[in-house]
Amino acid sequence: MNSQVLSYEGPFGVGYPVVAFTASAAPAIALDIQTLGRHAIDTYLRTRQLIEPPEPIPIELQSPSAVFVTLRKHGELRGCVGSVRPTAATAAHELIRYAVASAVRDPRFDPVRLDEVSGLTIKVQLLDMPEPVVHITELDPHLYGIIVRRGDRQALLLPDIDGIETPEQQVLAACQKAGIDRNAPLQLERFRTRTLT
Repeated sequence: MNSQVLSYEGPFGVGYPVVAFTASAAPAIALDIQTLGRHAIDTYLRTRQLIEPPEPIPIELQSPSAVFVTLRKHGELRGCVGSVRPTAATAAHELIRYAVASAVRDPRFDPVRLDEVSGLTIKVQLLDMPEPVVHITELDPHLYGIIVRRGDRQALLLPDIDGIETPEQQVLAACQKAGIDRNAPLQLERFRTRTLT
């Protein structure tokens, strides 16, 4: 609470103040990605509603950003879904949307059950804007993720995936994911990510 003394009188040795009290802004609370992600998933599983981000939104989540959310349970992949381009007003909204999507819409896995939520580990990666790649030598699978396109097919691979050591392996894995012939003419883009913990 903030206070402001409007007047004070002490005519008989006893003070009589008039004070105005106003509520101050709530202190900023550090955003815990694990807690926020689990809360978003838990709430959705119970109510089928997306939560709103906590206020104030941390500065690193205020701008729009594409986001990938990876869920693991006991170290094993449990879901990974994200966006290639921003789809929400802020990265915080995007994070909530794709935490839920990773839990219930990854076609490789059964939807996460309510009793699993507390055991999930959540990794959030903000994707920088993709840039065109002219030649495969511009790729580094440890530094850049890639987007591969051919016609209406596309696939995205995040950087630093276990077992992918060379640009050739990265492009081949992305083509296999999208069902694209590796020898066909491709559109390639690369992007960096920032991991939130």
